Amino acid sequence: MNLSAPQIEARTEPPDVTARYLGVQAQGSRRAFAYLIHLVVPVLLLVDVLHAYRLRMTLHSDLVLGGFAAVWVISGILAYSLSSDRPRFLERAARPLVSFYTVLVMLCVFELGLVLARREHPPAV
Repeated sequence: MNLSAPQIEARTEPPDVTARYLGVQAQGSRRAFAYLIHLVVPVLLLVDVLHAYRLRMTLHSDLVLGGFAAVWVISGILAYSLSSDRPRFLERAARPLVSFYTVLVMLCVFELGLVLARREHPPAV
């Protein structure tokens, strides 16, 4: 009679591919959401120009700015939807967009600082 200890086989489980795939998908969907959200700024600008146009309060420069905003929105949506490799497109678009919006936010902070510092003086422009 052979009473040996049972043999335990060492099995290496394959990594959880599903969890990794879902993690990549979640990160990609957050980037896609952030990319599409950046289009809110030109859309709001375009709505403002169209509202001023309806009230007949636009100047030529306002119409040029509205045209720029419209081109920005259309090209942003087309670039995203026609991209064959969307994750790579989102990765490449992230840095320029972050840089642009950083400059925009800093200009707003600077303007707010000027308004607060020179409260008693009329605006220069």
